Amino acid sequence: MTLICQFLILTLLPKFGRTHSYKFIGVIFAICIVFSTHKSWAVEPLQYTVHFPSSLLLELPSNIKKEEYKLARIDLNGDGDDEYLLSPILCEVTCRHKILAYRKNKLIQIAEITARNIMLGGSYTHGIKDILAFDSEINDYNFVIYIWSPAEKMYILKGD
Repeated sequence: MTLICQFLILTLLPKFGRTHSYKFIGVIFAICIVFSTHKSWAVEPLQYTVHFPSSLLLELPSNIKKEEYKLARIDLNGDGDDEYLLSPILCEVTCRHKILAYRKNKLIQIAEITARNIMLGGSYTHGIKDILAFDSEINDYNFVIYIWSPAEKMYILKGD
């Protein structure tokens, strides 16, 4: 964005002459400040498989049927240990995605997110990667953010 602003000032400034140059620079500077502070989100698409690790299969909660889910391994906190995102194989409108993790050698659920699709965000809350939940089939700017809550020891909707 900075290069675009410099280009605009250097190429268009001579055309406005000396009388309007300060106004022109002020307008371009204001536009550049507004657009350069716009927050963007980097997202990571998830790589799913239907093959569950045998160790995970042994510990899956009884309410989760392996045949109904696809699995993505993700490291949400950068500790080198995978957490597991389970997304329903058949999801037509919105469905319940589950995130499982090991805590003290026990598999627990740390999130249940209802959405059409979810992705990993490019930001972190309390050292844990944020999750973006999408509901719209056609608008990929329409999402909500789930963040890690240390008090609840699970993901919660941002702003709650």
